[in-house]
Amino acid sequence: EKLKLKRVAVVSGDSEKDNFTFNDLGRKAAEIVLDLIKNDTIIGISGGTTMACVVNQMKRKKSIKNLLVLPARGGLSEELEIQAEKLDAQYKLLHIPDNLDEKELSVLKNNKLINDVLDDIQKINLLVFGLGNAMDMAIRRKSDKNVFNKIESEQLTAEAFGYFFDRDGNVKMQINSVGITLENFK
Repeated sequence: EKLKLKRVAVVSGDSEKDNFTFNDLGRKAAEIVLDLIKNDTIIGISGGTTMACVVNQMKRKKSIKNLLVLPARGGLSEELEIQAEKLDAQYKLLHIPDNLDEKELSVLKNNKLINDVLDDIQKINLLVFGLGNAMDMAIRRKSDKNVFNKIESEQLTAEAFGYFFDRDGNVKMQINSVGITLENFK
């Protein structure tokens, strides 16, 4: 109710301690994604270990036409290619690292190939993403000291799309990244 979700799937177990539970989570998520895919779907997928597990657990599906698989954010490649292959879909890559400054991002966004992918990202109608632990994600992205200090001082707990959240779901910090934004997601 609080999240206003129409459907929730729960997998029993503790995926932090049990790889079988993690695989079950990936399998269940893959089933749900396959059920939601229709003709002319533009699928956005974020990176991370959970999304890699979803892609690994996904069955092949070739009966759907005109699919496009995109990275929800920059830097995703292998999982995207595997998912696109399993769905017999087209895909586009976006090789842009996190933590670029505004000037660097501006230059990259003006590149025609990058701009075309960014335009397509605005049209995503099925988004598959993971919600990560704030500290783990900052470590993975090799964030600077200020990010770690803010995570600790404001007790930030989760991250998605470069946005960091407190335990109540309030956005408390955003790092520069390219791709889907919270506004796009809403």
